[in-house]
Amino acid sequence: MINNPYEKYVDKELNFTKSQIVFANTLFDLLDEGESFLNIGVTELCARANLSRTTFYSYYKNVSEVYEDMQTIGAHNAFNKLYSSLNDEIDNESFENTVRKYIESTFENRRYFYFFMVKDLSNRFAIKFEQNFKFLLYHLFKDLPNYDLVLTGISGAFYTLTVRFLIEGTVDQKDNYHDAVITMCKALLNKLD
Repeated sequence: MINNPYEKYVDKELNFTKSQIVFANTLFDLLDEGESFLNIGVTELCARANLSRTTFYSYYKNVSEVYEDMQTIGAHNAFNKLYSSLNDEIDNESFENTVRKYIESTFENRRYFYFFMVKDLSNRFAIKFEQNFKFLLYHLFKDLPNYDLVLTGISGAFYTLTVRFLIEGTVDQKDNYHDAVITMCKALLNKLD
């Protein structure tokens, strides 16, 4: 694998305990079901997670700290399937194939992507999205003198298209989405030449 400067930002493995993951996933479920964050207290979260308050306070001071972990774990869950499909081949994947696998991963993990990109508008997830996308595409653009700006532009445009697709798209529109992303990126690259 080539030396990828974005690898340090990618959470391929989680460094959380099982209890922390349960708390984060439980909070995600409550919010995804429509519960207001302001109405979720430690007692409710512990009861729903089937974990004690003592366990909660051994990791967290308040529910806001669980929310931060929820965003990191949610980003991991959203991108992990994609990394699994790419394995060690990331440096050899074509742009089109990487995009296609990303779109498949978006569909398979639509619940996470929709929650963090549409319903909750998480800045942390947006940053993770950009970092993960830069990591995935670095090998294709690393030779450009301004590769970081190019990758920032591509990831921003891809983020916007993903949000639109999550709001309006259906499974049978995946190919249209793929073609739009590829066209957008090629147009951007042609402008750089």
